Amino acid sequence: MTQSKISMRDPDGRVFMAGERIIRWVRAEKLADFEALLASDFLRAQVERGRIVATRRLADGDVPEGLAASLPARGDSETGPGAFFEHDAVPFVTYPFEWPAEMLKAAATLTLDLARDALAAGYRLKDATPYNVLFIGPRPVFVDLLSFEKHVPGDPLWLPEGQFLRTFLLPLLAEKRFGLACHQTLSLKRDGIDVEMLYPMASRLARLSPLFLRYVSLPIWLSSRAENPEVYAQRLLKDDNRARFVLERVFDRLQRACDRLAPRTQASSHWSNYMTDNSYSEAEFAQKEAFINTALQDGTSARVLDIGANTGHFSGLAAASGASVVAADFDPRSVGAIWHTAGGKGHDILPMTLDVADPSPARGWCNGETRSFLDRSTGRFDMVMMLALIHHLTLTNGIPIEEVVELGARLTTRHCIIEYVGAEDPMRKRIRRGRLEIDAAITRDRFEAACARHFDTVTSQQLGSADRWMYHLALKH
Repeated sequence: MTQSKISMRDPDGRVFMAGERIIRWVRAEKLADFEALLASDFLRAQVERGRIVATRRLADGDVPEGLAASLPARGDSETGPGAFFEHDAVPFVTYPFEWPAEMLKAAATLTLDLARDALAAGYRLKDATPYNVLFIGPRPVFVDLLSFEKHVPGDPLWLPEGQFLRTFLLPLLAEKRFGLACHQTLSLKRDGIDVEMLYPMASRLARLSPLFLRYVSLPIWLSSRAENPEVYAQRLLKDDNRARFVLERVFDRLQRACDRLAPRTQASSHWSNYMTDNSYSEAEFAQKEAFINTALQDGTSARVLDIGANTGHFSGLAAASGASVVAADFDPRSVGAIWHTAGGKGHDILPMTLDVADPSPARGWCNGETRSFLDRSTGRFDMVMMLALIHHLTLTNGIPIEEVVELGARLTTRHCIIEYVGAEDPMRKRIRRGRLEIDAAITRDRFEAACARHFDTVTSQQLGSADRWMYHLALKH
């Protein structure tokens, strides 16, 4: 069984991936507190609401072989080897640098809600990073149970507030104010962005606007005070109710700020308008829908990857057929629209921001903390859809058509639906520009030859009189 360490930053434990299982080791000194948390009414209620991942202790015989050998050496202060627990694994993992602002804001709200509920139950969150959150479909779920620790009576400070600002609020502010997409800023640095990055970008007047003033300008102006270690010294209040009141006001203030920075639901981009500004007639679009529905009707496509999903119309068709769908697109506005629609309709669709021509690599310490998109995806889906995508990859990105087809074969275990867009199509003419030599080499014969190396054609169909062709392909075994 393949094993890998995917989290080691918390001194109280480690997280491992053993095959498809997620195993957490908790060191002995924290074991009693961790098991008390698992048995608490607070955690039970959060798990039942789907806000925290379900977790159970493993008997010795259930621990994957060899896992104990990879634990850190025991120090003198430890009283034993600790214990192993297993978390329910989410169907597909995405990371903050693959989320649109809508999903980052949802993860921020979950984090604050849990911090507030934990405080009422006598706990506190010691971490506030989006890496503690994953998504099941459009729903965020918290996965780092070691982030909860007992509340210290009288303590009015929420020490993770700075981390929350860097990884949640400031990226939302950067997108709202400067148009810097959240997934891009979070790809720059794991621990988020600093006020020093944003302050020079704002005009003098903008630096005085309420949110910018509080969360960027004032921290810059008062930075000399922040360097004093006494600023972070614990100061307990005699009245714990007062301390809790202060903490609750912190959570409320941060939530109001995130709400103000939420992206506008009607915001659009060039690509998010594609469904209403495309090359199809009404009849051709209906024909395309019918073709995809027929390909999905055999019931074998339980896990679907829609690459180039745009605003998720065809992802919705797959979800309506009963499939669990991952909908990927490079345009964060389109991905945000997918998230809103999936949540509103209750569809099992997980949106992600992804440039398939330059997919997410493995990242983190020794490239081991986040897995690459291809590592997460290969062999996981029984249907891969590439609709109105192939000409963008070949013309805009210069990817050979054989490589595009091979990617589909690599990612699927059973079927692909690929839409071929011919040279006479208006959209292809629009993006061809000075790439005439490349465009001339992209022919349907060449596409079909590439498909024949990996697939058998179940059926193909021209969309009306348009120079667009739909292919339902079955992977050769």
